[in-house]
Amino acid sequence: MLKMTNAKITDLDAVYKLSNDPVVRSVSLTTEPIPYKTHCNWFKKILKDTNSLFLVFHDQEKLVAQVRFNRISNDIAEISISISSEFRGKGIGQTVMNNAIGRLVETWPVKIIQAITKKDNQVSLRYFQKCGYTIKSSHVYKDIDCYLLSYSL
Repeated sequence: MLKMTNAKITDLDAVYKLSNDPVVRSVSLTTEPIPYKTHCNWFKKILKDTNSLFLVFHDQEKLVAQVRFNRISNDIAEISISISSEFRGKGIGQTVMNNAIGRLVETWPVKIIQAITKKDNQVSLRYFQKCGYTIKSSHVYKDIDCYLLSYSL
């Protein structure tokens, strides 16, 4: 059974492992492996950030997914999502997204969720579109061709 909670310090190592998964790194906007110390510092900071909503999904003790929303204005939040390798392709992505959006609207009165994907990341692009996101524009980030997607609440 899938359980969603706010991330806590005890999730640090599982999120670190997921964040450094080779597939996750390959589709991220920053592809280099993340050093553990850098992750620890970032993780502790993000847990205290009032403009970040960091959710984790577990099945029993296993980390299924992490979803992070960063509020970039009163009306807009940006999403980052990763699903653990053993749960990819199992049809849980929309459930994770729907539950995360539900928690987001309980937390902040945002009107739009934005996502950025690499243009060559067709898996993420299809996922976001299946979840109701639309391509708003092309965009270059750190010399990487990307799409800016948007979901209206």
